[in-house]
Amino acid sequence: MNTTHLDPQRCRCHDTAPTTRQLVERLIARSEEALDHAQTAASHARTVTWSGSAAEHYRDTLSAAHAQAAGVREGLSATRRLAWG
Repeated sequence: MNTTHLDPQRCRCHDTAPTTRQLVERLIARSEEALDHAQTAASHARTVTWSGSAAEHYRDTLSAAHAQAAGVREGLSATRRLAWG
């Protein structure tokens, strides 16, 4: 396909980009809300007085989930920047 004669102003992407951006933004907002709820639940769970190996495992699991959530937030932020240029 010879792309030297394509008119960028007639590209279909100009029609679909706004819809795609709106969808991406809605999904990002929902994801951020879910992460906020998870962080609140984890914060409350950390206040439970509990000891022993099960408690340690539980707290380690919460810490790992917190680190993963931070990575997801960074990914959402990067996606938002890419979608809006």
